[in-house]
Amino acid sequence: MSEGEEDYEDSGWDEDEDAMSISNTSDHDNELISSPVASGLVFRTLSEEQVLLRMEALLADLQEILGIDEGQSTALLIHFKWSKQRAIDAFLGQGDRLLVEVGIKAEHSETHSNDPLMEIECPQCLEDVAVGDTFALDCGHRSCMSCWQEYLKNTVRQGHEAVRATCNYFKCKVIVPAPLFQQLLTSAKDLEGVRKYRIWLLQDFVSGSTKLKWCPGKGCSAVVEALEPGLKDVQCGMCKSWWCFNCQNEIHRPAPCDWVKAWLIKNSSESENCNWISANTKRCPKCSVQIEKNQGCNHMT
Repeated sequence: MSEGEEDYEDSGWDEDEDAMSISNTSDHDNELISSPVASGLVFRTLSEEQVLLRMEALLADLQEILGIDEGQSTALLIHFKWSKQRAIDAFLGQGDRLLVEVGIKAEHSETHSNDPLMEIECPQCLEDVAVGDTFALDCGHRSCMSCWQEYLKNTVRQGHEAVRATCNYFKCKVIVPAPLFQQLLTSAKDLEGVRKYRIWLLQDFVSGSTKLKWCPGKGCSAVVEALEPGLKDVQCGMCKSWWCFNCQNEIHRPAPCDWVKAWLIKNSSESENCNWISANTKRCPKCSVQIEKNQGCNHMT
């Protein structure tokens, strides 16, 4: 087996990753650039706007195929790491059971009067409000509009996990649909929250792909797409920096990525912290995050 084939298997390359289809990129995209180090392999530099258009096209495509709305399409793709084919197969095989499992639909829903003038107590602020001034997801947990707006704004401030936000009712697992952020955050000062949510969604789209990586160059917002498996060394077409596609560090051939990570930790300016980490933690075999055993038996799941 050649070196390129080994990289192909290790990278988790997804041949069916429709979101990254080359055909989705317009003719005015950056031209293919051949890596002089990884001979014969090619990559492409995409702007943030181009990646956003690609994500929106994927969402619209899934909506049309399955006959679902934008919020449901977004939730399914996030759940399946933006693999359209996996989302389609699961939906056709499980139907409504899948929608409940993902959190798009509630297994049980609360019911309230449909009279918009009838008053109920908001469970968040405990104020009496008319039903017409409240909102609820498929679960039926109603809160006043003000509480919903504050909840969504706080959710966006918490970062990337905003794309997986759930109902503001305690322990409810129903997903907040993506369009709701734009629907409820309508004031001029709230538009920044909507913009941030789109950024978090775009970052989730890129991180869910085996073929896309954000350029690590300082101040660069470009995304590099690998068009063939086994790619290691790439150059951003915008900031012109060269880096390793696998670990996003500087080019380090012939040393493998694991060696580079270990070297960077060892030579970190926070040497005492690094010494403690080396002595008291181990890397998770699945995600490579440093973990500490602080209680329990020696078995980890």
